[in-house]
Amino acid sequence: MIYTRFIFLIFLISQSFLISCGSSIKDVAIKKQEAAKYYYEQMDYVEAKKHCKEALDLWRTIKNSNTKSVPNWSIENNINRCEKLLEIIPTSEVLKTPTTVPIRIVKNAIYVNATLNQKEYITLLLDTGASHTIITPDVAELLGISPKKDAPKGTITLIGGKTIEVPVVSLSKIKVGDAVVNNLMVGVYSVFPNAPLVDGILGTDFLRHFTVTVDHHTRQLRLLSQ
Repeated sequence: MIYTRFIFLIFLISQSFLISCGSSIKDVAIKKQEAAKYYYEQMDYVEAKKHCKEALDLWRTIKNSNTKSVPNWSIENNINRCEKLLEIIPTSEVLKTPTTVPIRIVKNAIYVNATLNQKEYITLLLDTGASHTIITPDVAELLGISPKKDAPKGTITLIGGKTIEVPVVSLSKIKVGDAVVNNLMVGVYSVFPNAPLVDGILGTDFLRHFTVTVDHHTRQLRLLSQ
C-alpha cells in the first residue's frame, strides 16, 4: 500500500513537472512568435525567419507532447500563423549561372534597370549603403500598390547613415537581369524629387541575396546566388 502511494506520488510530481515544462515552452514559443512579427515589421528578415522557425519548432513540440497546456485549436492557429509568416518573408530564386546586366554610371552613382511585379520596367540607384529598396509614389501607383493612410511604416537607412520613416508595401517580385527576389517589402518615398528619371533605390534587402560584382570598366553588374 505504501509502495503504491509512493508510485502515485511520483506520478503526480512527474505530471506537474511536464505541465510546468509545457507552460514554459508555450511562453518561449509566444515570445519567439512575437519577436518574428516585430522583426518582420522592422524589415529585418533574417531575424524574422530565425525566430519564426524556432517558434514553429516549439509549437510542433507542444503539439506532439503527451501533456499539453494549450488547447489543440490554439496550437494549430499558432502553427498556421508561423507558416504564413514564413511564406511572405522575402526569398530569392536560385541562379544556376551568374546574371550580368548593363549599368549606367554618372558621377560615381550606379543606375540599374529592374522589373517590378513582371510589368513595370524602372531605373533604380544601386545603393549598398541603403538598408532597403525604395520606389517612388508614382511607381507604386502604376503597380496598384499605393500605400493607404494606415499602411505600416518602416525605418530605412540611406547612404551616409541618414534614416527616414516611410510607408512600406509588398512587391510580389523584383527582378534585375535574371536575379529575382519575391515578397520584398519596399519603402514608398520620393527620394530623388529633382531626378524624375530615377524611380528609387535598390538596397541591400535585395542585394544581400547575391554575390555582387560591379565592373566599372565594362559598366556591368554581375549577380550570383550565394
